Amino acid sequence: KKPAAPTSGKVGVLIGSELGADAVTAAVAKALAMEGISGSVMTSTPDVSTIAFTAKKLAAVCDVVIVAAIVMDPSNTIVPSLQTALSQISMATDVPVIPGLVSQDSLLESKAML
Repeated sequence: KKPAAPTSGKVGVLIGSELGADAVTAAVAKALAMEGISGSVMTSTPDVSTIAFTAKKLAAVCDVVIVAAIVMDPSNTIVPSLQTALSQISMATDVPVIPGLVSQDSLLESKAML
C-alpha cells in the first residue's frame, strides 16, 4: 500500500517553458491533485534564464519547490547547469527543490513532448 502524501505545507510549482506551459501546468496540477496535495503555488516563466531566480524566490515562501520545464538545449549545456543551480538553491535554503527538466534538441521534438 502506498503511503499517504503529506497534505500540510506549501508546495511551490514553477513551470519553465518556452512553449506549452499550459499543458505542463495542467499535467503537474493533475499529478498533485491525484496525490491529495492542495494549496500549491503555481507560477511560470517563459524564459529558461529566469528559472533559477524564480525558484529561489519560491523557496523563500514554500516548503518544497517543484520545477518542471521542457528546455530546447541542442548543445546539452543548459540543463546540467540549471540542475546544478537548483541543487545549490536547495542546499542554501534548506528547501527541497525538485527538478523535472526535459531536454530536447529542437522545437519539433519539444512540441512532440506535449
